[in-house]
Amino acid sequence: MKSINSIILILALSFTSAFAQNENVPVPEFVNSIYVINNDKLVQLENQDAKLDIKTKNKFFSISSTGSYRFSKSKSTVRFTSNTIRLIYEPQANLAVASIDPSQSLRVVKLFTDDKNNSRLYNMSDMTISVLGSKSNTKNDNQVIPFNYKKYKEKYIIIELKNLEPGEYGLYTISPGKIQLFGVDL
Repeated sequence: MKSINSIILILALSFTSAFAQNENVPVPEFVNSIYVINNDKLVQLENQDAKLDIKTKNKFFSISSTGSYRFSKSKSTVRFTSNTIRLIYEPQANLAVASIDPSQSLRVVKLFTDDKNNSRLYNMSDMTISVLGSKSNTKNDNQVIPFNYKKYKEKYIIIELKNLEPGEYGLYTISPGKIQLFGVDL
């Protein structure tokens, strides 16, 4: 009798632990809106229209240009005090989630703070064209933050950012071109 009770107890505990591993996360209401998962509720990130700045320099044998997005205020209104953040979003409905690699459609970038102009900057790329016909592009990949992801309920994607440093960040969805913002204070 004791062995049967022990077996039943072991089975009950194993089913309980297996059930506890199934995550129950709230889901976003809108496609392509990225939310932070915070204690079983969703926190919306800052949405702000950016001003595109393109600066061109003419040199003797070449022309160079730099492109950047400028956001008003040097700090985001959405702040977090953790260096690990989990996000959830639903990609566009016309894209099959099974074929989406978020690292191809989403960039997490660290923004540069411009205190002098009370703004934040996302430097996109530099391009130089030489009079001799050569062309070079330099993308500022040093500010792209790596992330892990997993699919959730067949149509959502959960993204995990780890080891974030204090500062200002942006999540850039490539299609459609949209940037959502947040800051980290440790």
